[in-house]
Amino acid sequence: MTEGQGGSAEVEHRPLSRRQVAELRGYVAGSTAVGRAALFLAVVGVAALAFRAALRAAASVLPALSHAGWWIAPACFLAWLLYRRSSQWTGGPTFRRQVSRDLALGQLAVRRVEAVDAVAFEEVEDCGPCYVLLTRDGRKLLFDGQYLDSYRRRGFPWTSFEIREAPESGVFFGLRRLGERLMPSASLPSLSYAERKALGSFNKKYQTVDVDFAALKERGRPTHR
Repeated sequence: MTEGQGGSAEVEHRPLSRRQVAELRGYVAGSTAVGRAALFLAVVGVAALAFRAALRAAASVLPALSHAGWWIAPACFLAWLLYRRSSQWTGGPTFRRQVSRDLALGQLAVRRVEAVDAVAFEEVEDCGPCYVLLTRDGRKLLFDGQYLDSYRRRGFPWTSFEIREAPESGVFFGLRRLGERLMPSASLPSLSYAERKALGSFNKKYQTVDVDFAALKERGRPTHR
């Protein structure tokens, strides 16, 4: 149901700030790779010691478990599993190549949003605020996540604002208020896991979604403007 992260909004490019350059460099710095390797070794080492201690205790009842292979095998399996997943800790090699291209380009992608209506969803535990915005050009934008807490305290959603991110990697640099506060016209129960999965909203700051905004409002409770 998604139409991509940014949809068809016109993109303006500006120079990256020093802070933004520093943030991007953090994703590709050698210290990041070293830290990931150190964490990998530490987790595997602790797990191996835990396996060994548990099997030593169990060997008093089952002497066959005293053989080193019983704890080496699961430790090796855990090491393999962590290695397969470790690339996700910093986005993987493809993401780091995209960050490198962003640094070489030295530009920031800015998308301006003009919103005319919004619906809000109830929060679930620590998932953070969730809104679907209807833009002036008819797009529907889903904003979701804990990061929205600070923006909500500043009046988000707004009638006009900017989305700032790196053009290749999509590293999110935040929102910038331009217009007035836009009070949601309706409030709905929180999105279910199935609905989030269908929208693909996991681990995304925002995205364009293909939903019937009028039908969405009809499902909700009117809010006081």
